[in-house]
Amino acid sequence: MINDKNIIISKDWSLINSYELPYDDNLFFYRDVNNTDSQNLGIYIDEKNRYHTSGYSGICVLKDKNNNDYIDRNGKKIILIVKPRFNVSAWTMFTEVIKDDEYESYINGTVHKLYEIMDEDKPIITNMNDSGGEVLLAISFIRSCYKICSGMLNRNMSYISENLNGKIRGRIDFSKHIKKNIAYGRENRIYCKYPSFSENTIENKILKKALEMSERLLQVNHCLDVEGLSKIREMLVYSKKRMSNIQSKIIKKSDFLSVNITGFNSTYSHAIKLAEMIINHAGITINQTGEQTGLIIPYAIKLESIFEFYARAKIKKYIKESGIKDIRLDAYRNIFSSEILLNTTNNDDCYLIHNYIPDIAFQKYNPQTNEWNYIAVMEVKYQRSTSDVINTTRRHNTHQLLFYTLLLNVKRCGFIFPSEKNKNYEDIVEELIIHPGNAKGSKREYSEFHLGDTYDEQNDEIKKIIEFVRKL
Repeated sequence: MINDKNIIISKDWSLINSYELPYDDNLFFYRDVNNTDSQNLGIYIDEKNRYHTSGYSGICVLKDKNNNDYIDRNGKKIILIVKPRFNVSAWTMFTEVIKDDEYESYINGTVHKLYEIMDEDKPIITNMNDSGGEVLLAISFIRSCYKICSGMLNRNMSYISENLNGKIRGRIDFSKHIKKNIAYGRENRIYCKYPSFSENTIENKILKKALEMSERLLQVNHCLDVEGLSKIREMLVYSKKRMSNIQSKIIKKSDFLSVNITGFNSTYSHAIKLAEMIINHAGITINQTGEQTGLIIPYAIKLESIFEFYARAKIKKYIKESGIKDIRLDAYRNIFSSEILLNTTNNDDCYLIHNYIPDIAFQKYNPQTNEWNYIAVMEVKYQRSTSDVINTTRRHNTHQLLFYTLLLNVKRCGFIFPSEKNKNYEDIVEELIIHPGNAKGSKREYSEFHLGDTYDEQNDEIKKIIEFVRKL
């Protein structure tokens, strides 16, 4: 029940008040702010022993250092809810990103996962009125189910009794053979009993049921035919075909008590946990009952990564819907695919880093040369664009952007930030000061843009971006 838990609601990259979460060495936390992950939504501790949230949005029951539910001094568990500090929605961004045709490259090209479902934990009863997430759960299950279907499905052994014609299989079932054949003079028939291995195990039946429900979840949310989920569709079709011989049945909660996920079946562990969530709860957020009270399965979304891909997806969508043919975004470059990375030099022995990946590189088609040429580069930062930014952060980001501008040899560059609530931004277009040297001077400009949460705000801002990169 809600009364046996404390609920802490915070923003990402924010201080958690000490009276809400006093320091306790038994609580799991990260000591290095630059090395956080999704456990406990990435909370870390500063030099004054105060807890801070990091770059994750989501909900979880806090764990101790032994990965058990953390119990505070009042004997209560603690639910931590972290929301984006900017005027963006984590679920809106995630839904848009999975529709992008580069979705598979996004999730395979990041060091940290875009999202994490805490499948070890039970759904949380809370009055948080959050929505979305069914798609995330369905995608996660299809991936997990596909891994199992790509290997060998577990089987159990049973015995089949059959009246065979002119042959013996296994051993003769004399009792039935006398009753069914000898008593009626059927000398050509032999009643046999033989072992048979069947894939109709309870584990496989559960997976098949969850697979069917996952497909329906994608259909209801209009995600089954989006470009970004082409790989998921392939996994879904393959898994359905692989499990076509498995009997369909209604799965009850009691069926999970007879599931075996030990030994050889340990490969089923993750998929079965996800299947149980889908079958028993049908999504991250369950239909609300009472006064905004519902069940939410713990999850975490990496905001910095999801906002970067969200900005890419929105710009690409705008270009497509506006019928723009001569401007495009360069393909997303995966850090784990070195053959498509942009190179600084071909000499592997020099001190320079060898590869680099700009967030968004604009290209313009040149009909004379029949080539796509770089014209602008943008870096997407899930940060504030105001003057109170830490100088070391501003310095790093500036060097990064100008580095990309130099190597791509473009005249337009800038940052894309999330917009803050109730804040208006002035248009900024500044000419960069290029000092004289051996290289020919060229007028280069810098700008800043801010993506809000409404359709009109986003389209207006993306229109400004396209106009900026088009400038001659």
